[in-house]
Amino acid sequence: MKRFKTASACLLLVSLSLMPVQTLAGQVMKTTIDLRLREAPTTASETLDIIPKGTSLDIFSTTGNWAKTSYNSNSGYAGLKYLAPTAQSRMGVVKTTLNLRSAPSLTATILRTIPSYTPIPLYEKSGTWVKTVWSGTIGWVSLNYTKPIDGLPRMKTTTNLRLRTGPSTRYSILMTVPSGTPIPVLTTSNGWVKTWIYGMTGWMSQNYLTPAKFPILRPDVPPDWIIYYSNAKMEWSHTYPQDYHYGYPELDSHYRYSDGKVHLTFDAGFENGLTAGFLDVLKAKNVKARFYLTGTYLRDHPTLVKRMLNEGHQVGNHSWSHPDTVDLMADSMALVYNDLMRWENQYKAAIGQSPARWYYRPPSGIFSERTLGLVHWMGYTTELYQVALRDWDPENQLSPEVTLESLLNQTKQGSIVLLHVVSSSDLEVLGKYIDTIRAKGWSFALP
Repeated sequence: MKRFKTASACLLLVSLSLMPVQTLAGQVMKTTIDLRLREAPTTASETLDIIPKGTSLDIFSTTGNWAKTSYNSNSGYAGLKYLAPTAQSRMGVVKTTLNLRSAPSLTATILRTIPSYTPIPLYEKSGTWVKTVWSGTIGWVSLNYTKPIDGLPRMKTTTNLRLRTGPSTRYSILMTVPSGTPIPVLTTSNGWVKTWIYGMTGWMSQNYLTPAKFPILRPDVPPDWIIYYSNAKMEWSHTYPQDYHYGYPELDSHYRYSDGKVHLTFDAGFENGLTAGFLDVLKAKNVKARFYLTGTYLRDHPTLVKRMLNEGHQVGNHSWSHPDTVDLMADSMALVYNDLMRWENQYKAAIGQSPARWYYRPPSGIFSERTLGLVHWMGYTTELYQVALRDWDPENQLSPEVTLESLLNQTKQGSIVLLHVVSSSDLEVLGKYIDTIRAKGWSFALP
């Protein structure tokens, strides 16, 4: 998987901070009718030309429900409701049946209801809302229920494959997609995949598709489509939730795995003299774990970090300074990006090379779809957790007995277990916990 260029090329704070609010400017759209090009953004203005149906137009800017464009050397305005997205458009997909409203507010009038998994163009943003057009109606939808198509999982055609209007060979053929073409997966139904390609929505037989690596193409500056993920804050509740479901496989984010094994992980933001003891127990029990370290821990304790790696453990990115990344993201994507890149640069300075695998855990378990989208684009797998305790405060520890009982009650096959290296109770019971899990016939592993 491609990684970023190091050193100065990674310090993109200025360029990211100046990322403009997204509009239609720079996109290509096509006319859905024979459309009048007008001198001004109003139907009362003079008609400069008639643009034929199906004409692709470069969009320069928007004014209300009008798009500024040019045709036959004339510069003017075309009605946005009569323009459709093309293969070059910035697109999203609604995750559920979603109301299209007249303004960016839950109190605004409902204009239409968009069916789930429908592709829509993404125009300018306003807070947690985005302007779009669907079935000729211009309006606003909530970003909490949409996601950018560029961030969806990909599959690739293994043969020249027909794109159909529905999930069956009974449906009409829209076109034939060449072998080797990557497509985004909007949803699936009975062996068929709904996708959006070449400006069209359709279905393909999953029998002739194979998973494709994400992303297909990746520049060295975070793409603007990431801002179309919701930044609504989600976080772990430290009471074990039976219905806990914060896993986003399409963004390579997991709270458990399906391999039936138990996965030990440790978070470390500072050192209080216990980490070597945890490593001793893991070595004696022949268990490998993943340690999520802050950048300041990497900087201050390189000897312990090298011991982790030398004994077969892995080290993951836990941010530089343990901030609330959702709050940072609300201010600027650059703040989150540069915090993660500062960690990467410190790792390379301490170890002399990049990690063998790229793993990330959000500080305090706080994340949003947008932060997950950014770290996924950067090449990380996000590991959340299914098992956790209130064990991070050295001065307020659970008893060893309560700690062991809680860990055993929470752990299931496939669980990702979170412990903290500052916990004396965790250290005291770790060996017995490992032995008890193994007595059930379960095993420990790194995924």
